Amino acid sequence: TPTNWASNPAIPGAAGSQVTFGVPTGTPAASPVVTLNQAATLTLLDFQSPDGNASHGYTISGNAAGSVSVTAQIEADSGAHTINMPLNFTGAAVIYVAPGASIIAPIVSNSGQYGTFVLSNTDGSTLGGTFSEGGMQYCSIEVNGTWNILSSMGSSTTEFFNTNVDAGGLLNIGSYTINTNGLSGSTG
Repeated sequence: TPTNWASNPAIPGAAGSQVTFGVPTGTPAASPVVTLNQAATLTLLDFQSPDGNASHGYTISGNAAGSVSVTAQIEADSGAHTINMPLNFTGAAVIYVAPGASIIAPIVSNSGQYGTFVLSNTDGSTLGGTFSEGGMQYCSIEVNGTWNILSSMGSSTTEFFNTNVDAGGLLNIGSYTINTNGLSGSTG
């Protein structure tokens, strides 16, 4: 409802919206759940620990009609966050996750966006935290942190055009097979 948002009376979610789930006023819950009952399209989705504890974070959930579409950037400055509804990247997004922070998104689609998705620290250059996803295909990824492919993917094979793992980065593929046109890494 509009009263739940700092942007009251407007509910964010139109193209160009930037949403930060940060420290709420009053006494924050350790791990608040935000339920969306409609689709939201965001340029920036930013998470922070709701109470300063690195192991606490937000859970975003919704009904069957809801999804979160991100056009440019998803970020976790601190905390452990979960998006328990479809996450759609509608542009080649940057995924900034600070060291010690994490984002889990079991249902992910890159919606035919064939560009390069980059995981790194929030400064854009040093080793970042953890991004765990189930569903990205037919794109290139650059891993400067930990990228986990979750078992929620519908196929046992994932297709990446190019895969680059920077020094100190880690790509966990579990029991999956990755088909890629180019695989590279660096030793730092």
